[in-house]
Amino acid sequence: IDSNVTFSPDGKEFAFLRGYPLQGETAVMVANADGTSERKLAPGKLAFGPFGNPAWSPNGKVIAYPAEITDANGNFMTLSEVQVADGSEKPISSQRWWRIGRLAWLRDGSGLVFTARESVASPSQIWYLAYPGGEAHRITNDLNNYLAMSLTADSSVLVTVQSEQVSNVWIAPNDDARRASQVTHTKFDGVEGISWTPDGKIVYASGTSGNLDLWLIEANGTGQKQLTANAGNNSRPSVSDDGRYVVFMSDRTGTNHIWRIDIDGSNATELTNGGGELNPQCLPTGQSVLYGITSGKGGIGKVAIGGGENEQIIYKNALGVAISPDGKWIASAYFQPTDVKTAIYPIEGGEPQRILDLSGYNYIRWTPDGRALAYVDQKDLSNINSQLIDGGPSKQLTNFKSDLIFSFAWSRDGKQLALARGTLNKDVVLISNFKDQQ
Repeated sequence: IDSNVTFSPDGKEFAFLRGYPLQGETAVMVANADGTSERKLAPGKLAFGPFGNPAWSPNGKVIAYPAEITDANGNFMTLSEVQVADGSEKPISSQRWWRIGRLAWLRDGSGLVFTARESVASPSQIWYLAYPGGEAHRITNDLNNYLAMSLTADSSVLVTVQSEQVSNVWIAPNDDARRASQVTHTKFDGVEGISWTPDGKIVYASGTSGNLDLWLIEANGTGQKQLTANAGNNSRPSVSDDGRYVVFMSDRTGTNHIWRIDIDGSNATELTNGGGELNPQCLPTGQSVLYGITSGKGGIGKVAIGGGENEQIIYKNALGVAISPDGKWIASAYFQPTDVKTAIYPIEGGEPQRILDLSGYNYIRWTPDGRALAYVDQKDLSNINSQLIDGGPSKQLTNFKSDLIFSFAWSRDGKQLALARGTLNKDVVLISNFKDQQ
């Protein structure tokens, strides 16, 4: 079961979503309340990430669910419905979202409220969708994330969890993270990516401007410069080995693609134009860029940093791309029928050479010596651990006693560690008259 369950109005059946990674499919499933007579009601394209949740209508006739669709402009999600009686399905709205989360029907069936992100870098907001007309508008409009959500029995009040993320960039000696010093002092810095330049500066994504933009700063916190502006959301920067370029993902055209700018922010150039690409990484040679592919069944692609033909080198669903310091290996998510692990691929692509028992949903980077993968362990306190490629127990690399780590990157010489650290504050919020908020 890959989603929350939703019960029929009479309580005799429940529905849920199930992913079939090997088939590239997500299906709406229905079963009796005791778990018997499970059946597939509506198959669809595998969602590239969390599946969201279905919602059974008050009249019991349809189930609304987040559906992933691909068209000429790339991958997107919309709300669809499936008829319980015969399994026929159709979109409810023409609106495009990057991700859709929780759904809830109004008591009279006249609409739905739900959480959704308009782009990969946008916050999760609460929306209202009229049914069956399909007109959609935001209920919330801020930089916070809204997570769990529910309605009172009469649908007059909405209750949700508001999540406020505060993050800044910190720098620490690689051998003593306790000596970390804060470099930025705003609110949403580094969460969506950090990358070092060869001469020891830092490029990072920040939400200071209201959108996600790229900034450049000295390691001592001086010389801050904005690199992108007024061009959608820009994140996941990767600086080329020669320090001339920054590659990144941007939704400035409406779909996420890989872009390149000069290190001073000039000469923006689109490198990919497929169905949706994300999380680029420059090869140490400085000549090529690898990136994740969200269209089709997913995978990893390659393009010359100067532009040109896009080549797919891995045809398995992948989330992120982490390239070893010697440029010989790729670490990425590896989807299996029951879970997601981490695979090691040769830099040329093809089949994985090794599967590690490490969640593929982790933010992963190679350690400077290339012998292990580093990831953030959030089980107790938030710290960076490493897992040797050749096996063995994990090793804790940092020893922070407070705050959360959202992303990190080592300097080119491996002597310094940049981290996005901060807090995640959650509050329960009540919203009334939400249908009137536009």
